[in-house]
Amino acid sequence: MDSLVMQKRPFALVFHETIVVLAVSVIVPFVVHLIPFSGKEPVGARFLPLFYAPFVAIVLFRPAVSIMSSLLAPFLNQLLTGSPSFEKVIVLTLELFLFTLIAQALAGEKKSFWGAGVLSYIVSKGVSILLLWKTLLMIPGISVEAYFLRSIYTALPGIGILFLMNIYLNVLKER
Repeated sequence: MDSLVMQKRPFALVFHETIVVLAVSVIVPFVVHLIPFSGKEPVGARFLPLFYAPFVAIVLFRPAVSIMSSLLAPFLNQLLTGSPSFEKVIVLTLELFLFTLIAQALAGEKKSFWGAGVLSYIVSKGVSILLLWKTLLMIPGISVEAYFLRSIYTALPGIGILFLMNIYLNVLKER
């Protein structure tokens, strides 16, 4: 009987941790979108708030927690807040999932790598653009390379935040 209870605990723990990470994954983008901001690019594309909670989950929790949250957070945000737009949910889910897998691979067992957040975002953005190449080619007057560079340039504030989070998490992990 004890072994059965012990086997269920990891699932229950992952479930509870995932719920916490998903709650943060909804609250943080909601708060970020409340910040007054003007510009032609959406505030989410600039600050990348959907990426924060799964990134922190990589260090603090089991791998399944960050993976599940990366797959569910964009849909949950769309359902509860209407943002991101439904057309962007699939792309964001793909990018967030790739980001999480890459960051987990870079962080490894020690769960620390100083450039994991930045490198993971850049690679996941590039891979998602390559996977969506045909869709991007349908946008008149823009090349895939220009779209990638513009996306990275737009996301520089969010990439900077991921970098600072990465430093803080590594310092925290080393203590």
